[in-house]
Amino acid sequence: MKKRLQIVSLFLCLCISAWSQREHVIDSLQHLLNSEQSDTQRVNLMNHLADNYRFSDPAKHMEYAKQALALAHRTNFQRGLANAYNMVGTAMENGGRFDAAIDYYDSSLTLYTSLGNSNFIARLNLNIANVYQRKREYKTATQYAMTSLRKQEELHNNFGVAVTNLTLGNIAFSEDDAASAVSYYEVAYRLNRISEKNLSLEASALANIGACFKSLHQPDSSMHYFRLALSLAYQAGDSAKIGTGLNTGPCVVGNMGSRQRFDYSALGDTVNLASRLEGQSRAYGVDIVVGASTRAAAGEVAAIELDLIVVKGKNRSEEHTSEL
Repeated sequence: MKKRLQIVSLFLCLCISAWSQREHVIDSLQHLLNSEQSDTQRVNLMNHLADNYRFSDPAKHMEYAKQALALAHRTNFQRGLANAYNMVGTAMENGGRFDAAIDYYDSSLTLYTSLGNSNFIARLNLNIANVYQRKREYKTATQYAMTSLRKQEELHNNFGVAVTNLTLGNIAFSEDDAASAVSYYEVAYRLNRISEKNLSLEASALANIGACFKSLHQPDSSMHYFRLALSLAYQAGDSAKIGTGLNTGPCVVGNMGSRQRFDYSALGDTVNLASRLEGQSRAYGVDIVVGASTRAAAGEVAAIELDLIVVKGKNRSEEHTSEL
């Protein structure tokens, strides 16, 4: 039996205090929902609210998604129903209910196919691929990801192709095929550079290439890519004057969101800890805070030991964090 490799994704939590702005958006959406009479618009607003709560409040994310689903069913609003199925699927996936997530995503995919929405056909196939990857059913995950890739190529969506290649690289890495994973990650990195230039995707691709070379016992190449990823994070923090949290570990990376707001993003405990470390950058007055796992993976990189802390949501002290 093949040994399952840990997917290492260096997630850059470059938070620009967007939550206060999102709170304002949520307040506005709730005010509109309270006064809106049209059922179609109410479904759209509920889906908007679910989308805005998807990271900050899982319970409200699910609550509004299910409200949208029920109302869309009653009014036979097909596009709103497709979106609501997708939102509930996201909530199920985030809660670790993978089989239920696949069912909801599949229902959304069926509706978007009947509506002829090629963008969401591609996105839903990738969502399903990500869930099968988390279930360690890599052959099925690859099939859905390849379907998504063909759709994105038909749409000439370079960023979508980049995101899908990143997912294919993660699947290949999970199957111990580091050489193929590198090829996928390199395509993701190159296409991102000429399209959206999404910083999280770019850094994830570089760090994952480093992880691949580490598994191939090529430490010099591995260190090169890890340093590129860390340097990218530092440049971003320096130019934007924002705090950065770096953490390394398994996470889910890919297309997430709804028709109203769609993002390339990442989920999981690894990402949550990166976010908590970002928050500590303000407390210690530094640009970058690095978790113990990233510090170990980076090797011989100059760092300053900061502290042993208990981050929000954890019951035990995390290992020392460091500032580059």
